[in-house]
Amino acid sequence: MPAGIVQGQTFPNNAIPDCMISSNATVLLGAGIFPLPASGTQFISSNKSPTTGKDEIVRIDHQFTDKF
Repeated sequence: MPAGIVQGQTFPNNAIPDCMISSNATVLLGAGIFPLPASGTQFISSNKSPTTGKDEIVRIDHQFTDKF
């Protein structure tokens, strides 16, 4: 652990030290597949379309005969 970090306490300046961030996570976040913050440090959606769709899930079990 880096100096000044105490387990169970908040990070200094409320920021995770660079040495504790995985390089794989940095690459994944930089790939552009996650939305960027829209307001400060938070993502706020601006979806104005109503979501009134209806989803149905159906399962049909059937035992076929040996001749089929």
